[in-house]
Amino acid sequence: MAQAPVPLFQVQPWVTALFYAVVGLLFGILAERTTYCIVVATHQVMGVKYSRIYEMILVGFAVSALLDGLLVASGAVPAVDAYKFFMGVGWWALVGSFIFGFGMMLGQGCMVGMLWKSGQGYIVNWFEIIGMMVGTVIFAFPIFNGLNLGWWWSHYATLNVPNGSPLDYIPYLLSRFMSIRVAAALVGVLFFAGIMAAALYFRRERLKWETGKGAPGRRLTSTAPSSACSWWPRSCSWRAEASTTSASRRPWACSQSTLRRPSEAS
Repeated sequence: MAQAPVPLFQVQPWVTALFYAVVGLLFGILAERTTYCIVVATHQVMGVKYSRIYEMILVGFAVSALLDGLLVASGAVPAVDAYKFFMGVGWWALVGSFIFGFGMMLGQGCMVGMLWKSGQGYIVNWFEIIGMMVGTVIFAFPIFNGLNLGWWWSHYATLNVPNGSPLDYIPYLLSRFMSIRVAAALVGVLFFAGIMAAALYFRRERLKWETGKGAPGRRLTSTAPSSACSWWPRSCSWRAEASTTSASRRPWACSQSTLRRPSEAS
């Protein structure tokens, strides 16, 4: 008989609300101070090979994978909880993620970046949040319900695994060869090692670029962004100008268009 999911913590609703409020506040402060945004990070990596934000994102993924594996391996979290409450995967996830990627690039920010930039007072991000809510409602009712797309979330089919299926959990797939706890620990360690290796590679290449080791006598310089969205490759002059003080206080916020070597500076 399949094990029923067991909540790790059972507390009063107000405790849960307070916990998420505090965590959300702390994460919001961290995201704003570090300019945490997948779109900004991708632009910087693809445009000028500057990967500081990307390294931070990868380290977060790696630590999450390791801790998840260790929690299941230690028995603190039942293995069933690792997949029972998670969304399934299938063709629709691939299509949705592809569309979402285009949306993030056109919207000039991921969900996290959109929130902290709107909190900074940028009007375009408020329009993006409103558009996201309207688009979600339009898709959820006339499109999602009209096409009965929810069927894919609750049935097995070709290239489709429904919500809460153990087939969506890699340690479960390995449990035929070893205990699921050992499999969870193994997968967690392997994911941690692989992702951290990628993060360290990006860091090594970034440090070479910053210190000019690849080209003797050339070091990285940064200039204050001309606008708050100067990482986006087009004019954003209608936005409020970013302050030089803020840019100098947070050199890691230097944009794709303003990170350059001395010989490239105009």
